[in-house]
Amino acid sequence: MNRRRDRLASAFAWLSLIAAAVALIGSVFMAQPKLASFSGSTQSQRWSQLVVQNDALNAQVADLARQIAAAQPQPGQTPSTSTQLAKLSASVADISRRQARIEQAIGRDPARALEVPLLRRDVDNIKESQAQAMESMGQRLDQVFDLDKWLLGAGALSLMAIAFSTLLSHWKARGPE
Repeated sequence: MNRRRDRLASAFAWLSLIAAAVALIGSVFMAQPKLASFSGSTQSQRWSQLVVQNDALNAQVADLARQIAAAQPQPGQTPSTSTQLAKLSASVADISRRQARIEQAIGRDPARALEVPLLRRDVDNIKESQAQAMESMGQRLDQVFDLDKWLLGAGALSLMAIAFSTLLSHWKARGPE
């Protein structure tokens, strides 16, 4: 009978050890979540990219216009200077064309200019809702971590109790020496 009890205690010890290992592995996987960050509206991003590109092109056009004005042809001008002037003129023309395309994309529809504040409001609302969702996820994650701690503690406690009972039963089975 003692032998059967020892086998049963040993089996319970192994089962509790396996349960504790499974709980530990589960809690490790639960503790390593990677939350995807939420990005804003792609339309508003595209809009802001167009505005930034337009500003950059305006700066480049102004810079090239200054360079062209500074490089006025002189009577004793060499061919390399005229080549540089032609390149600058071509570059200014290219930038002017690109700027015109961007301005056309931005200013094609007057209603679009009115939509910008509405889009910003929508983006702000989306950001606010995403922040609330992230906060809610954080609270739920904290709850899961707390549950994992309790389960891991309970598993460890049960493992210690089984180990203690096994040692106690072996000690009693041997008797006092």
